[in-house]
Amino acid sequence: MPRKAAGRPGEYESGNWVVSRKRAKALKGGKIYLHHSRDEPSFGGGTITDFSELTPKEKYIRVIFYYTPDPKYTGVVAPADGWRNEYRMVK
Repeated sequence: MPRKAAGRPGEYESGNWVVSRKRAKALKGGKIYLHHSRDEPSFGGGTITDFSELTPKEKYIRVIFYYTPDPKYTGVVAPADGWRNEYRMVK
């Protein structure tokens, strides 16, 4: 289920993922679709507004993305290609 972001009215947060700092910054303003597994439709998502670094001293950091929810990102099935360990990137 989507989780409300503490101290960020109207925003929700993702789980935590490993990405480069450069990629995390580039994703701000992009879209996020959240899935329990690769073969299930999304259970939430929206527009990425920001992120928090959980492991700031590493090259590849673990982050939580914050996003403004939008119901049109719920129930979307992602294609099977393009998945990494935890996420699928769409350009």
